[in-house]
Amino acid sequence: MTLPPNFRQVRAFLALVRHLKFTRAAQELNVSQPTLTVQINTLEQQLGIRLFDRNKRRVELTPAGRNILPLMERLSTNMEEVLLAASDITYAKRGTIRVAALPSVAATFLPRVI
Repeated sequence: MTLPPNFRQVRAFLALVRHLKFTRAAQELNVSQPTLTVQINTLEQQLGIRLFDRNKRRVELTPAGRNILPLMERLSTNMEEVLLAASDITYAKRGTIRVAALPSVAATFLPRVI
């Protein structure tokens, strides 16, 4: 069984789709061009399909790459949402807060604070 794509590979794929140039996509991701190439090659091996046709002058999506594109965009969005939710939980932006108070405080003071 092959491993599923990791977040870096998904981001690499989407950056290369946007720029259709390895150098520009690598700059966007703040990685070297060889690192981006390895990420794309590994992704293609893991999926068992060629996502891009490339030569010295251009890069373009293959038909398989075009079919995978909306799924990768959705996967990226979902991954971003997971990271955001985890960050919110870490910094207590979400969750349950329980407050214990005397009935008199709960009736007078707490409504103004909350």
